[in-house]
Parts: sequence; structure tokens; C-alpha cells
Amino acid sequence: RAMPHPRAVAAVAVSADGAVLLTGCRDGTARFWDVATGLPLGAPLRHLGPVTHVAFLPGGTHAVTGTAAGHVVTWDVPPQ
Repeated sequence: RAMPHPRAVAAVAVSADGAVLLTGCRDGTARFWDVATGLPLGAPLRHLGPVTHVAFLPGGTHAVTGTAAGHVVTWDVPPQ
């Protein structure tokens, strides 16, 4: 299924259980996706610059995103 971003995707991570995908985009957004449906989980996560790094933290309830400028944000993983 298509999981569109308006610009190039620079980073991808999959949750430990394989149910959630996190993408980071050069347009300054990141998104959580439901792997089974291909649909977004919540609104885009806005950043001040290109999102170049994404990762799920141990435990599966939080993820982090990082920008090219070195800003790091922790997010709650939405339920699918």
C-alpha cells in the first residue's frame, strides 16, 4: 500500500511487533503508519527541518525523531 509523503522519505523504522511503521521525510514531517492497513496513525508530526532519523524505543510505547540540524523529539506511539 502507498504511504505517501510529499517529498523524499529519509528514514524508516518498524516497531518491534511489526505493527507500526515510522517514516521521516525531507519535508519536515514524520508519520506513524498502521502496517496492516497502510493508513496513517494520527496527524503528521511537524519538525523545523528535514527528518533524517527515526527509531522506536525499547518497550514500544515511544519513538524518537531527529532532524538534520540535530533536534531530537520523543513521541508517544499511537495505538493502531
